[in-house]
Amino acid sequence: MGMNKLLDFRTAYMRSIATAWSSPSFLNELTTNPTGTLSRYFGFDWPWTNACTLEITTSEAAQGRFEWIGDEWVWSKNLLDSLTLYLPLTAPSSDPNARAMALADYYRQRASLFSDDWGTEYGPLGPLLALRSPRGVPVVIDPAVGPHSSAPIGGFVPSDNEFSAFQVALLSALAKAWADPGFKQKLLIDSTVALHTIRGYELPWNMNITIRDDSGAHWTPPNVSSSPPSHGQSYWTFSQPSALTLYLPTKPHNVEAEPIALAAYNATGAEYPFTCCC
Repeated sequence: MGMNKLLDFRTAYMRSIATAWSSPSFLNELTTNPTGTLSRYFGFDWPWTNACTLEITTSEAAQGRFEWIGDEWVWSKNLLDSLTLYLPLTAPSSDPNARAMALADYYRQRASLFSDDWGTEYGPLGPLLALRSPRGVPVVIDPAVGPHSSAPIGGFVPSDNEFSAFQVALLSALAKAWADPGFKQKLLIDSTVALHTIRGYELPWNMNITIRDDSGAHWTPPNVSSSPPSHGQSYWTFSQPSALTLYLPTKPHNVEAEPIALAAYNATGAEYPFTCCC
């Protein structure tokens, strides 16, 4: 499962920071309409429209400080990049026997955060029914895996496995929330602490992760009365996309320090996965 679009986004975001430092009008466009501005200026079309919204704001708008002081970035803790995830935390069916299928469908549709196909919706007439074997049974064909289908190994760029591990922990947390109302409340109050109960999982990023209930999400079970039954595709519909909020670093006071400051910001990539890549 490739992560190339995430790398493209990080590069476009780095360019947007440099442009915002030199152009107040661009800064206004970027914070008013981030996805449209990234597309217009850098040709990057936000690929996760169904799954996640994007907000880019300034530290001043958030009433905090994110400044280049001396030879390092210093910013308020309340200005950490944040990701709010909306998950269907309420059990999708009164029949416990159906929940495993519902969980598998969730994983199929939202398989990996910020992967190239994250948020691709598979409804009753979606891609899973487009291909059939000679006997009419739906066939799932995985995308080809090649040398460019994942993030490069090493350096400051977070690997695919980090997001995959996070999604595995989320899937376990989702299943646990369906069975345990107390754990559901823990997820809503402090997602980091709740996720740590899943085999000791530790978030690898220094950013704020919040989990909210997508109370409008709905799971449609397979239509067993169809002929043959395998033609009845079960699937999720979601009502609330997740939300990513990024805080722009403030323009350094000394213009000669801007390249150094931008390179230093870029070098935080492993710790803050939505900062930039070279």
